[in-house]
Amino acid sequence: MYAIHNDEEDSESEGREQHEVYGPDAYRCRARRILDSVLRLTSSSSNIQPEASTPFPVFTGALFDTMNRSGVGFSGRRDVIRASGADAVTYLQGQMSQDLGAMAVGSSAWSLLLQPQGKLTAMLHVTRVGAEEFVLTTDVGTGDEALARLQRFRLRVDCELTLTTEPVVSVRGGVEAPTDLPESVVVAGFAWQGVNGFDFIGNEATMPEGVVELNEEQAELLRISIGLPKMGAELTESTIPAEAGIVTMSASFTKGCYTGQELVARIDSRANNTPRRLARLTLDAGMQVEAGDELTLDGAVVGRLTSIGSNEGSATLALGYLTRKAGDATEFKVGENDGSVRLAAFV
Repeated sequence: MYAIHNDEEDSESEGREQHEVYGPDAYRCRARRILDSVLRLTSSSSNIQPEASTPFPVFTGALFDTMNRSGVGFSGRRDVIRASGADAVTYLQGQMSQDLGAMAVGSSAWSLLLQPQGKLTAMLHVTRVGAEEFVLTTDVGTGDEALARLQRFRLRVDCELTLTTEPVVSVRGGVEAPTDLPESVVVAGFAWQGVNGFDFIGNEATMPEGVVELNEEQAELLRISIGLPKMGAELTESTIPAEAGIVTMSASFTKGCYTGQELVARIDSRANNTPRRLARLTLDAGMQVEAGDELTLDGAVVGRLTSIGSNEGSATLALGYLTRKAGDATEFKVGENDGSVRLAAFV
């Protein structure tokens, strides 16, 4: 039974996991969903909610004010997977954590693509561009693995998958999407930690007029300040989704089964208790640090930095993981630096 699965059982063969989702024993999947709901309702910690996430309090300078007033934008590239076909909805529903079938045409949402044992293959931003067509984007360098994972179980289904790397113009803040965009440009609505905006995907995407354009360093600072994890930095193939704080935004607990669901559901039933948690941090000015540096408390390693962004000479902003060994501590050290790293909030 699902209620007594252990870590070894979570590593059952991919074939069996896929059979349970799509095969003739689908009733087992429905029963498991019912049991998941019971576990969440009866858990002694079921009323504990994840800590609310807010943007860094120090990120309130001219750049943030500009975003709220006229919008800010930045250009980059994303790996883009296009999925289409008569079976695209039903196939992707069994592969991804978000309820894609409930998405209206033109809407966007975050979703997880998981390994059968529940660890992460990719975090995807999904836009439904037609009744049977979706555009999935992820950080550059992740698309090949995501495509291979989606193709692994694509047997006798009408769902064509293609991968490209395309320019993306991103706009954040109180800006409306232009109405005169070329037909080739996909408009993907963006929302994360109270920051809204759009991504314009395609070779013909351009920066809207009146938007203040950010350089690469400023765009990275914005990402870090709102706690948006990045593949290859905060997110890797060993990441458990709950520890990165991404489940609430990217997983549905009312849809049907999907590959990798068991670990997500079990940790949710235990109030998202994981060995480590992604945190937003501030560093004293002048500290010499880089991604990968260890965070220590009384000489013991209790975490690690994953991303660092400068803030025009004042306190540095960062993302990093803190383990259970950190306890209730809010101040940490990095190497021989005289300054301190302070916990701002968990993501």
